[in-house]
Amino acid sequence: MDLQEFRATGWDGLSRYAARVIAGLSVPDGGHYLMMGIAGGEATKQIKPVRNLAWGDYILRDQGQNTELAGSRWILMDVVSRVLPGFFEQLRDRVYPTFARLAKDRPGYWEPGWTFETWQLQSDSNQQLTPVLLGWARRFHAEETWILEGALQTLWLWSQDLELLKLLYIGGFRSSCCVNTLSSEAERQFTFTHDGWDPQFQTLASFRGLFKKQVQSDLDAYVQRLSSLMESQGAVRARKRYRVAHFEWFALYQLGGVSSNLILGQGSSQSGDESTILKGVKAAAGMLQWKNVRKARKARTRCTP
Repeated sequence: MDLQEFRATGWDGLSRYAARVIAGLSVPDGGHYLMMGIAGGEATKQIKPVRNLAWGDYILRDQGQNTELAGSRWILMDVVSRVLPGFFEQLRDRVYPTFARLAKDRPGYWEPGWTFETWQLQSDSNQQLTPVLLGWARRFHAEETWILEGALQTLWLWSQDLELLKLLYIGGFRSSCCVNTLSSEAERQFTFTHDGWDPQFQTLASFRGLFKKQVQSDLDAYVQRLSSLMESQGAVRARKRYRVAHFEWFALYQLGGVSSNLILGQGSSQSGDESTILKGVKAAAGMLQWKNVRKARKARTRCTP
């Protein structure tokens, strides 16, 4: 996009352009992004996805500022696009036609940043789209507010750019976080001073040992000071590790309605039993703050004469 095009289309045009670029770079190959070379379009480098859920080591619990929660939910959507693509395909086939018809010639039918409740009050008080949208979500046991809001944002992006619809772009499900800054630039500054090495009265080995010891001591004190500052303002430590498999199991179990037994059977290298799958599903549900996890069906016992 050049300056002239930006002036003509504004920020909405820039947003759609960025979405097309991102969608063109992402391919469903297990969460990797394939970067294409400029000359000749050849693949030049694979970039592995970032493994952290949050941006940093500390998070705020508030949903609108919880980067760990936002990261967890985006990981789920990325996983769903691979293991259960019908989730998005049915959004396109069952819901988009109604959305497109209702939103046509109605500027402001959906506004980025709206909540599901705001959209219902402003644009769907007569319940024309709500039953269709809820029917799609119910089909996948996904009647979560953030899912409905992500679906509406995605439907809106598709309606703004049919190329995104063809690509089945799902970026509307990526949550945005506006995070309060809990530390000032001055508080984050790390300073270190040392008298240095006197080659006439100190060996290099001795200097190096004392230098490293002082650096480590000052660094430890700095980390402790910043950590205490974060915790004094309500921040908590972010999760360091997670298993993608837990999100895969959750997607299949919750959205796909697949039993834990079948999920266990699909993983040829999976160790453990059904309880392993259910624990993983529970762990993922906790990270997602998923409110209504479907209950496991009890196996029926047959009595033979």
